[in-house]
Amino acid sequence: DKDNSTSLEVIRSATWDICMAGGYVVTGFGTMYLGGGRDPGPFDLHASRNKPWEEQIGHIKSIFGQTPWWKLQPHDELLACETPRGTDTRELDRIAPPTETYWCLAEPGNQYLVYFRGLKSPLMVTIDAPAGPLTATQINPRTGERRVLGAASGRFEVRPPDDKDWIIHVARSAN
Repeated sequence: DKDNSTSLEVIRSATWDICMAGGYVVTGFGTMYLGGGRDPGPFDLHASRNKPWEEQIGHIKSIFGQTPWWKLQPHDELLACETPRGTDTRELDRIAPPTETYWCLAEPGNQYLVYFRGLKSPLMVTIDAPAGPLTATQINPRTGERRVLGAASGRFEVRPPDDKDWIIHVARSAN
């Protein structure tokens, strides 16, 4: 019943937007918040309806846990796309994140973490890798599945597989 919490997709999008701005998140569930008082059911630490988000937020931890995240800083200027970033939307009469957006955290020359969703055109990522090409890996934030895309350097083009949210990690070695 809160803004940015109306669906699994909205919660995931808002969480990634926060993380890609250099912030961090703390989870909470209606089945536990205020002793379960905001949820129509009893206080339930192990509510099965929380499992999908518990799994998906675990992928965020995994991605950042396998990355020297403390070296990353926002570098959205390294991204270019014909699809403009959207503005906040509404879902169930609550504020929800934009449906189209893209963000970049980078340690230029060494690693780049790009998150995007809702793109209808390719995303160009400027990669400065003076010591040779880096390897790009596509990550599905819903499942954690990874797919190596290959070498990336210069202006690296990302073609979204669909309009869902995706992550591209570019680094010296594939994760």
